[in-house]
Amino acid sequence: MKRISIRPMEIQEEKIKADQWEKKFQYAQAREVTLEKSLLECQNKKMGLKARVTELEKSLHQHRSRNSAIELKASLGKIEELKGLSQDQIRERYYIMGEAVAQVREVADHLQTLAVRLMY
Repeated sequence: MKRISIRPMEIQEEKIKADQWEKKFQYAQAREVTLEKSLLECQNKKMGLKARVTELEKSLHQHRSRNSAIELKASLGKIEELKGLSQDQIRERYYIMGEAVAQVREVADHLQTLAVRLMY
């Protein structure tokens, strides 16, 4: 009879073990579902962040291009200013050379007149 009384006790222990395993399994399944949900959320967030990075890179490129264009316009403006100054200097130099040539002609005419006077 001892065997009969032990068996229900063993059966009870096995049921308790089975219930514990069932609870562990259910907990593991619930945890798996939670982790999968969290993984999907993280993947969605990652995709959103990648899109944002792409958007920011595009914006950065546009701003760099805009800054380059502004710098080029400023450089062009400076070049045009220097070109104008150079042209003014060239005009002034031509004017001075023209004045010098006119004075040389006057001196040459005067010398020629003096030479003619001395001859007669």
